[in-house]
Amino acid sequence: MKQCSIYLNILAILALCLLVACSTGGSAPGKMNCSNGGEVCVYLNTVQSFAIGSPVNLKITVTSSKDISDLNMTLNTGAEITLDGPQTWEKNITNPTIDRGIAYWNFAIKAGQTLTFTRVLHFSSKEGYHQIVVAVVNTGRIIDAEDEFYVLLTQAGGQVILAGTPLPPHTPNVTSAVYGPGTPVPTFLSASITPNPSVQFSPLVATSTPLTSPYPAPSAVPSSTSALSPTPVSSSYP
Repeated sequence: MKQCSIYLNILAILALCLLVACSTGGSAPGKMNCSNGGEVCVYLNTVQSFAIGSPVNLKITVTSSKDISDLNMTLNTGAEITLDGPQTWEKNITNPTIDRGIAYWNFAIKAGQTLTFTRVLHFSSKEGYHQIVVAVVNTGRIIDAEDEFYVLLTQAGGQVILAGTPLPPHTPNVTSAVYGPGTPVPTFLSASITPNPSVQFSPLVATSTPLTSPYPAPSAVPSSTSALSPTPVSSSYP
């Protein structure tokens, strides 16, 4: 019973190792951009940024641990990017070909040798993301090594984003007001939520100055009652 438990543990460990190998794409441990057995590795190298309209030099480096005579390189750029060549390409390659958005060539490599291929890319003025991918394979794709990077092209120029780096957001249709460096953007409130200004009333203050009337004072009424009695009228008859 104990021996059966040991066998089960061994099978579980093997299954875990197989799962890890599959999840990492089958690459050799510690070696990115390399074939499954680590025989061939490929690396892309270019500038970090560039101005719109400027040619971009791309260097492709290939290393090998064994002699391989039937390698094929494919460079996929997308239709928005053009390449120089193939007349100016290296002399140690065969069947150099450029098509719309793709280029490829064949070559051989020796064990321990490092080969470098230089290509010149021309980006259009179309804003957005562009993906550059290279793949090195042999006949039957027993050997398969790849590398890639992205380019974010905006009005400010091109920015290279290496593989494994999160892509920055791109919102070309969103504009914002510019208030100068270091100046905070003001907060605008709509009329519906803008508070009404408070009205301040001054308190009434008592005064000792007597109030004057614009009308004259009435005449004094005499105190004698005679003034109120009618004057007797003399009769003309006896």
